[in-house]
Amino acid sequence: MDLFKDLIPKEKQHPNFRVIASSEIFEHERTVLRDWAEGFTDRDNKFVKEFQTTFNSSFWELYVFACFKKLAFACDFSYDSPDFVLSSPSGALVAEAVIASHPEGYAPEWNKDPTKDQISEIDIAIMLELASIRLANAITSKHQKYVDHYSKMKHAKKKPFVICLAPFEQPYFFIQHDNALCRVLYKFDQPLYVDDPVTGERHYLGESHIQEAQKITGSPVSFGYFTDARMDDVSAIFFSCTATFTKVRAISETNDYPVLFFARRYNAQDKEPHQIAASKPNYEESLLDGVHVCFNPFARYPLDPTLFLDREIAIHHYFPQSQSYMVDAPDGFLIEHGCISLPPSKKLRELKKLKKAKGKYKIHKTTPWPEGQLKHIGGYTGPFSDNHMGHFNGWTIVVAYDCVDRDWGAQAIEGSYKTLAEYVNANSKRKGELLLLDKWYTTKEEVIEAMKAKIKKMGKN
Repeated sequence: MDLFKDLIPKEKQHPNFRVIASSEIFEHERTVLRDWAEGFTDRDNKFVKEFQTTFNSSFWELYVFACFKKLAFACDFSYDSPDFVLSSPSGALVAEAVIASHPEGYAPEWNKDPTKDQISEIDIAIMLELASIRLANAITSKHQKYVDHYSKMKHAKKKPFVICLAPFEQPYFFIQHDNALCRVLYKFDQPLYVDDPVTGERHYLGESHIQEAQKITGSPVSFGYFTDARMDDVSAIFFSCTATFTKVRAISETNDYPVLFFARRYNAQDKEPHQIAASKPNYEESLLDGVHVCFNPFARYPLDPTLFLDREIAIHHYFPQSQSYMVDAPDGFLIEHGCISLPPSKKLRELKKLKKAKGKYKIHKTTPWPEGQLKHIGGYTGPFSDNHMGHFNGWTIVVAYDCVDRDWGAQAIEGSYKTLAEYVNANSKRKGELLLLDKWYTTKEEVIEAMKAKIKKMGKN
C-alpha cells in the first residue's frame, strides 16, 4: 500500500496531504506514516484514495492501528468490518475509528495561518461547546452503527466495543485536551479551586458540571453518555487530540528544517503543568503520549483497564454510586502540543499556498438563555449541590440545594455566565456586589422569584 503515490489530480487532494506529499522537506515524516501503515490491510481498495482526498479520518485510522501495535494487540483484517477486530492480552475486542469533523459551512481544521498567533484570539468557551456537539454527534453515529450492524455480527457480538475518536472539528482543535469529551461522557466540566492570595495555597471547592449544549438550530444535545445505561453497548472511548502532524514530526528521527515544539505536560507535584519549548534533539514525545481511554461503568461487555496501565495514557472512570468522576494520568502526561515550522521563507510561501483558504465561514455562537428561567447546571461546592442558574436584568443567579439543612438558597453577581466554573471565577475577581438572600426556601422556584425581586428592587433604587 503506497500512501504517497498520486491516485487523483493534485487539485482534488486534501490540503494536508498536498503539504506532506509534495514537499521534499517532509521525507522523514512520510517515513513515520509508512511505519504506522506497516501491516495495515486496505480491505476495500479505497483507503489510499481516501487518505489523499479526505485525509483526517484515514490519518486517524493509521494512528490508532499504530497504537494497537504498540499495545501488543493483534488485528484480524479478514473481516470487512468493524475497522478493527482485535486480540489483546486480556481477550478479544472490536473497535471503530471515527473523527469529529467541522459542520457544513464552518472553517475546516486546516484553515489557519502558521505565521500568526491566532490561538490567543480563541474564545475557549465557544470552542469547547462546538467541540462537545461534534464529538457527541460522532459517538452517537458509531453507537447506532453498532446497534444496527456490528452487534449482529458473529465475530463482533458479545465482545467489548471501543469507539476510537479524534477531534478535527475546527482550527486549533488540539488545545481542547479532554475537556469537551469529559462533558459529553461524564457531564464533567472542571474542578473548582480558589487560591489563597497570601500563601498561594490552592483550596478545593467542588466541581463544575455541564448538562447539555445547544446546536445553532436550537435543539439540545444532552451529555452524560457514560453516567447511565443509554450507551451500555460502548465499552470505552479511545481518544486523542494530540494525534496530529505535530505528533508525526515529534516522533520522526529528525526534521529537514528547524521545528520548535511546545507542549504542556501534567505535573503531579505542582498545580501548574510543565511548560516545554524545545527543538530536536532536546524535544521528545512517544506514540502513545496524549492518549485517553474513557471507561463506561455500565458496559455490558467491559474492557479490561489493565491493558492501558503503566503507559503514557490517561485512564478515566465514573462511579455511579457516588456519581463521581476520576482521571488517573501519569506524571508528565501530554496535555497539549504544537509546533512552529521554520523552513526557508520561499518554502514557507509555497506551503501556505498549498493550504490557502477559500471563502468565508460560519462562526459558532452560543444560544442565549431565556431571561429569568432556571436551568439545571449540576455540580457542587461544599455542601451545596443540584445547582441551577438563571439570567435576569444583567445578573447571573445561582440557586443551590443545601444538603445539610435540606433547603434552597441563592446568590447573584452582575454579568452573564453559563457554567459554575465561569461564575466562581468571576465571583473571585468581582468588583461589584454579591447579592445574597436573607432566608432559605423549601423550593428552588421560591428562591429564584425572591432573588429576582431583590434585583428589581436594586434597579429601582
